[in-house]
Amino acid sequence: MKRYILNFSKWLFGLLGISMTGCSINSCETIKCEYGVPHAEFEVKGKVIDADTRNAVTGVSVTLHEVRYNNGKNTPEKYPMDSTVVNTNGEFTLYGNGFPNDVMFVKVRDLDTQSDGNYPEKVVEISLQNTEQGTGSWDNGTYSSDVLIELKEISQQE
Repeated sequence: MKRYILNFSKWLFGLLGISMTGCSINSCETIKCEYGVPHAEFEVKGKVIDADTRNAVTGVSVTLHEVRYNNGKNTPEKYPMDSTVVNTNGEFTLYGNGFPNDVMFVKVRDLDTQSDGNYPEKVVEISLQNTEQGTGSWDNGTYSSDVLIELKEISQQE
């Protein structure tokens, strides 16, 4: 019975055109597929600063989100691609891979409101540029962006 189900599944997937033969694993983190779905790599570098003092803000998490089209407006996808915490200079780098898009969202959230100020959560829409062409018909290459995110302390907001 098990063999029958396995053979039926292979036949059904073949009939539907679902195959994993076009995929190859390039590293532990990325899978590039050349069959079925357009694919791109994303890299977002940036810095988080205080809007008034222009100093780096530390203790901040930064999350990269894909775009969801909701009622004709761009909104952040519920599940993030990557997240990190800024370094002591307020700098960060995020990576992702998925459907090619020239717009993404970066969500910034203050983790330590006591040490260097209390900042509100902020979502920033960023534009990405295609920086490296893809290698195949479904591989759209690499998209990247440099972004400067300015936060204003809650106590100083009007």
